Amino acid sequence: MRMGRRGMVNPADFKIVFRSERIPGLPTAYLNSLPPEARTLIRQAYFEAPTRNRAAFDRLSDGQSPGFAPVTHADYQVIFELQTFIDRLRRERGHQRAS
Repeated sequence: MRMGRRGMVNPADFKIVFRSERIPGLPTAYLNSLPPEARTLIRQAYFEAPTRNRAAFDRLSDGQSPGFAPVTHADYQVIFELQTFIDRLRRERGHQRAS
């Protein structure tokens, strides 16, 4: 959808066949060795970005992001499951070709 809004593709050329829950993107991380005050300021800057300067945040996120949120390892379980599924399909395809 984002590429369609940017004029990079024609949305009419595509058919949506499945919609999923939100898939987590790349996390932003910092070193635990940073001073606690620095870690607090980094988190604050991210979490306040949508309200501090909405126009800049909308340019960064194409106007579609609700903002940043803290995550845990468990939030990425869907990614681990997807990768396990893909790995299994690749192994099965490899066995089929060898036959």
